[in-house]
Amino acid sequence: MQIRKCALMIGLFGVACCAVAEPQSLDLLAVPADVLKTVQSAETAPAGGIAPQTIKVSAGINEIITVAQNHLNRIVTPFPSPRVRTVSRAETQVEGNVVYVASNSEDPVTLYITPGENESLAISLTLAPKLIPPREIRLELAGVEYSRLTQTQPAAKKSGNVDDTVQQEHVAQLKATLRELALMQSPNGFSGRPVSANETVYCDQQGIQTTVGQAFDGRNTTILIAKTVNTTPQRIELDERSCIGQGTGLSDIVAVAAWPDVWLEPGQSTELFVIVKQRGLAEEQIRPSVLR
Repeated sequence: MQIRKCALMIGLFGVACCAVAEPQSLDLLAVPADVLKTVQSAETAPAGGIAPQTIKVSAGINEIITVAQNHLNRIVTPFPSPRVRTVSRAETQVEGNVVYVASNSEDPVTLYITPGENESLAISLTLAPKLIPPREIRLELAGVEYSRLTQTQPAAKKSGNVDDTVQQEHVAQLKATLRELALMQSPNGFSGRPVSANETVYCDQQGIQTTVGQAFDGRNTTILIAKTVNTTPQRIELDERSCIGQGTGLSDIVAVAAWPDVWLEPGQSTELFVIVKQRGLAEEQIRPSVLR
């Protein structure tokens, strides 16, 4: 194949002219057809990115998922109206069956996602923020969990609206109380008092040491605030679920939350809020009838 070379030059009088070089012979190597197809497809391919990831999830099994730090991540759940529970500082928002999560920290984010008010089934996720593009995660229930969901949803719909409303108000009140505690405020409707000797908080987790420092009494619940320290030589995650058990000196723990951190470096401490139902409450609230 011969190629004629033409270089554009400006003449002495400013007139553009084209000087044509002598024809030169160039030998071009033959390119296989499959290589040409690959190059053409690469030229027309869309910009690269991270494709959506589909994960099979089961109740009781925590899934660790890498997400984007400083970006919005999209989690598509199998629930029509999911509810999210977390104590991390990551921002979460629910739209339809989708949960949006954003975190500006590299600390892991633990989420529990339930199908609305139904607490019999929960998806447990640990999100690990990294410096990557935003991600979309699609969650699918394993076969057994899907059967459980279809069985429990009709039963949940048959429950009384009054009971559901009371439960929602109770959960909302607990969230408001925990928020006030996190903001260093005295919770509304509670009064502080000295800590009793038998009021302790125990977490069934190795390397976690707790010391109750504050107590607040409400109309039917008591709040204990404990300083919680990591006594191990490594970084660990405080599991609030391990603190729901014996050792409070009271009964019926209704809420546990750590603030401001759940991941603790060696020697680092955080506050642990424990809300318990006061012992003997049921008997005290019984009012004798005037008809007797």
